[in-house]
Amino acid sequence: MEGTTRVTSLPAEVVIDASCAIKWFTEETDTALALRLRDAYQQSKVELYAPDLMAYEVANALRFKPRTPPKLLEEWIVDLFEMQIVLLPPTEDLLRQAAVLSQKWETSVYDAVYLALAESLGLQLVTADARFFDKVRHSGRALLLNTLES
Repeated sequence: MEGTTRVTSLPAEVVIDASCAIKWFTEETDTALALRLRDAYQQSKVELYAPDLMAYEVANALRFKPRTPPKLLEEWIVDLFEMQIVLLPPTEDLLRQAAVLSQKWETSVYDAVYLALAESLGLQLVTADARFFDKVRHSGRALLLNTLES
């Protein structure tokens, strides 16, 4: 990825998107990095925030993983909520900001809401989605998971 820089340390607070959280439950590219982020959170080294949309996106992505038994899907959803990540509900301001950012960066409102939340909280957004990162890299708010050093 052109212009990607390594971050020397993980910020104390970040917004994460579903592309990171999904990797906590399934083996994918960069799963080990996502698990390190999760472990840092569980060790109180970082605080994680996300729009409540993340819970729906994670559940949906896990539901479509091939051969996932319903019982395991239920367990994963329970695990996600037991982590007690700060999930924030939508507000008029957040959704307006997400809509504007989606036009500016030519991405979906679903993806832009993570960036809008990061902006509204004054935090960085960590994503594992390289295509999304490429679109918003110049926002000054996005970090690609595989560039973080913990």
